Amino acid sequence: MNERRDDEARDGAADDLFVDHCLQQQLGDARPKDLADVIARAPAARLAQAAARVDAAALRGAGARRLAPRVWSAAAALLLVAATLLWLGGAFERAPRASAKERAQALLDDFHAVMPHYPVMLRDAWRRERLAPRALPVIHAILALQREPDSGRPFGDRISEFEAYAAMFGDERTLADLRARAERGDVEAEAMLASARVAASDGEPRADAIDDLVRCLMRQPEIAPRVSRCMVVAELTLGEADRLAAVVPQPYVRDALRLAAERAASGPRRLIGRTLAYRGSELHGEPFDLQALRGRVVLVCFWASWCRPSLFELERVRAAQRRHPELAVVAVSCDHDVRALRDYVAEHDDRGWLQVFDRARPGWHELAIACGLHAVPCTMLLDRDGVVRDVDVGADVDLLSDAAAHLLGR
Repeated sequence: MNERRDDEARDGAADDLFVDHCLQQQLGDARPKDLADVIARAPAARLAQAAARVDAAALRGAGARRLAPRVWSAAAALLLVAATLLWLGGAFERAPRASAKERAQALLDDFHAVMPHYPVMLRDAWRRERLAPRALPVIHAILALQREPDSGRPFGDRISEFEAYAAMFGDERTLADLRARAERGDVEAEAMLASARVAASDGEPRADAIDDLVRCLMRQPEIAPRVSRCMVVAELTLGEADRLAAVVPQPYVRDALRLAAERAASGPRRLIGRTLAYRGSELHGEPFDLQALRGRVVLVCFWASWCRPSLFELERVRAAQRRHPELAVVAVSCDHDVRALRDYVAEHDDRGWLQVFDRARPGWHELAIACGLHAVPCTMLLDRDGVVRDVDVGADVDLLSDAAAHLLGR
């Protein structure tokens, strides 16, 4: 009797898998984004009829599969396919097509979702390589929508930014298009190629790209605002910003270039490649020396309990450490109220974290000041020698985890 029940249970599970498999074949992993909304708007009678047909097909497939697996499973699958396509086909006929403006906004949302919160992170070649498979399909869709005859060019002159991003990711399709246009005398296309090279290179190649960009701006100064927007990734030096500003006619663009360079010169990313040293005390007064963690990959997170983005950042740090338990975490608090800090730490019980806090001088921590931080949160990654290798990596848990894995040698 028990064996019979076990057989029935296995048959029931197999029936479920059978139905799931057929649906998987027809709908695939990537269902239409608005499928749930379309189904919700469909008349109840239509949905009931389709559901009955699916159920009947599944039942016939399940019973017949016990009698003649090869023949009847194929027939049941065909019935299920027909019912599913009829259901979805009728529903999608009633679904209004989104306007070009709505599609453009959805694509912009997708773009911001796959790109790093801090665009300057794209300066790292390994990160561009990891992000490209996610970012390029979205950029391709943006470029395609801009080219549609009836779209009204929803991205305007911002489309050049997306071309520069695609070139930065090494997309051959976009690179070929930009090069062809540049050969025909399109100065803006030439400038986008140069902008991508500035952002993705260092040393002599970067200097040559700056020279090319200066020549483009001298020939066609009206493209300066678009070039300036692309330079958000470049992390310009003060000298580079001055060279570009000298050939830019728009005062606000000149100011934007110089301000970006000044922030880069004084901000925490200037520490990349340098050893970070600090001696101080932990929350409960124990002495702390960052050098004691040499030999381990260290994540340093500057935060404060009163800062909501900081609390979100800590959640991402926790998620990254769950993926990489060997990662050492140093949380540097910029709290003013030691009781609020203690309450938060006691509530979350982040075991193994080093909570650094200066009880004699609460508020903006001296290490945050030394690193040039003007806001929290900020996350840094140190290699096993205590050298800063990444800054501002915590806005996306996958990027943070990837950056940690990169240093851990995974």
